[in-house]
Amino acid sequence: MRPDLLPVILETLDAIVVVLDPEGRIVVLNGGAEQVSGYTSEEVEGRRFWEVFTPDGEAPDARGIFERILAGHDLDGHEHDWVDADGVCRTISWRTRALEGSGGEAGLIVATGLDVTALRGAENHAASFAAEGLAQDARIEALEASERKLSGIVSLAPDAIIFTDAKQTITLFNEGAERIFGHTASEVVGRPLGVLLPERFRTIHREHVVGVGQSPVQARKMGERHEISGLRKDGVEFPAEASIVKLDLSGERIYAVLLRDVSERVRAQETQRFLAEVGEVLASSLDYDETLRSVARLSVRSLADFCIIDRVKDDGSIERVEVAHRDPARSDAAEALLRFPLDRRRRHLMGRVLVGGEPEVYEDVSDEHLASLAQGAEHRSLLQALECRSYMVIPLQVRNRLTGAVLLGSTEPGRRYGEDDLALAIDLARRAALAMDNARLYRDIKKALRGRDEVLGAVSHDLGNPLQAIAIAAQALEKSVAETDTKGRYYLDALARSVELMERLIRDLLEVRRMEAGFLSMDRACHSIEPLVTAALEVLEPLAAVKSIRLVAEPPAGGLRPVDVDPDRVVQVLSNLVGNAVKHTPGGGEVAVRIRPEVEEILVSVEDTGPGIPEEDLSLIFQPFWRARKSPGGGIGLGLSIAREIVHSHGGRIWAESELGRGSAFHFTLPYHTAPGEDGE
Repeated sequence: MRPDLLPVILETLDAIVVVLDPEGRIVVLNGGAEQVSGYTSEEVEGRRFWEVFTPDGEAPDARGIFERILAGHDLDGHEHDWVDADGVCRTISWRTRALEGSGGEAGLIVATGLDVTALRGAENHAASFAAEGLAQDARIEALEASERKLSGIVSLAPDAIIFTDAKQTITLFNEGAERIFGHTASEVVGRPLGVLLPERFRTIHREHVVGVGQSPVQARKMGERHEISGLRKDGVEFPAEASIVKLDLSGERIYAVLLRDVSERVRAQETQRFLAEVGEVLASSLDYDETLRSVARLSVRSLADFCIIDRVKDDGSIERVEVAHRDPARSDAAEALLRFPLDRRRRHLMGRVLVGGEPEVYEDVSDEHLASLAQGAEHRSLLQALECRSYMVIPLQVRNRLTGAVLLGSTEPGRRYGEDDLALAIDLARRAALAMDNARLYRDIKKALRGRDEVLGAVSHDLGNPLQAIAIAAQALEKSVAETDTKGRYYLDALARSVELMERLIRDLLEVRRMEAGFLSMDRACHSIEPLVTAALEVLEPLAAVKSIRLVAEPPAGGLRPVDVDPDRVVQVLSNLVGNAVKHTPGGGEVAVRIRPEVEEILVSVEDTGPGIPEEDLSLIFQPFWRARKSPGGGIGLGLSIAREIVHSHGGRIWAESELGRGSAFHFTLPYHTAPGEDGE
């Protein structure tokens, strides 16, 4: 190899790169700098360059060079000694550039260096030989040594290093290029560079190289405007990153190309994008059938040409629930395969995985393999119609329970599934299994809710008539019991209270059912809040009197703006809150309703002198059917839940505050009534 190619090759190799801030502090070291210096980037980050790498006594010179660079001087080819982590002094040849900041001020300093210690050592060695009359031999030895070193670097570099002449004919093809492209050097040297590119990119690539030749810029990264793909010997394309450098040597134009196979990185990026989309799509629906279709649709779009999904039913039997094919021409075959009555006791495509629960990959599928899994001539014909060349079977598992399996198949001759494909398929299956299980649970919950609603409807209907009969009988008995019959009157009062309680429980159950179905009716209009408070307290006054509890209503001084509410619903909220407070307040206590005007709404508070609510229960009290462990009296825990839904339906807020031993306060807000034109529209 010609020694004068050294600058070109060094441009294309990964060199030492150090990035500094305007104060000379190290921002980052690249991999080459870490390898040569023995430091990691994290170990030296934030320290000044000359404090880390400069030999004793040379820091002022190094700082002076840095200040010249900062002043705008691009210093190329200056050599500077630095000390590595082991204390060894090395000679580095530097090229530096000062980048301008966003405001025009000095930005980062990028220094690219090469370790020329061995070359300088050879030169010094040659100088000592010159003193003995052997200088010429030493120089020849140094040049040969540098050429051998350079040839070794180029040969062993993991990236492809390719040289061409001015006509873009390949003149050098290193071992890295042989590994990446699959060609030997003897097969491509002397041929056009375009043989290493897909045909659709050859014209634009040739124009790009011509542009580099005509440009004053010596080096340029390819692919800035268009993607770069390489073409392997077997015809497989791969994504690549490439840089090109030009050099004129003795009147000869030379191009050097450094190309890196980035298939793994691109695959990782595509995998992350795919899994992110999978998560978004699968989370968009809780419908079980739609989730199955989404899994199949995502699979045949990115991972496979066809997809088969089997499900393990609750009784342990297995059913085929989805078959999808990318090619619309094979949709009939897919539909027929979905309907085919498989004998699960015999061998079939997914049998081993559904029994053992371990994924399997079949890289190459032969006709004999499919024939061994076919259950008769019709089934074999359907399997052959898929034109399967390779396939994977992955179990669907949730919480260590096998819920099914998914088969992903390829029909492309050049695509054979491997470990990377299997890892991605397993990740997809994990997400799919969870989404399918969530959809199943949601379906079961809806079924249970429908059953509950049917029971509630039957119970409310069947209990309504007997309760009405009991109430009528109690009223008739009341007329026949003498006023002096204290014991009879006591039992009649107890009977009436029990009937009232049961009727309220039935109303609450039906109310919750209507709210969950979205049928909470509202008849809103302009009303004053004070009469609604009075109406609620009048109903509860007898209950409070029995416990000697004082009910207090405290409207603010002055008038209140009307509110936009359904009056019956607001009375229901007040009755639930005040009734709850009376139930939990000891005899002789007080329950007060206080009203306070706010800027955009009215605030209503129901305060009691009861025992208070534990802090851990405050976040639970508005949940349906929730009751405190030591809650007195009847009820099924729906009053506060109903109150919350009514307030929210009005556009208000509701919350509770409490302190053990000091009582509780329930607050809710209601919007003011706005007359036409008052909202500024």
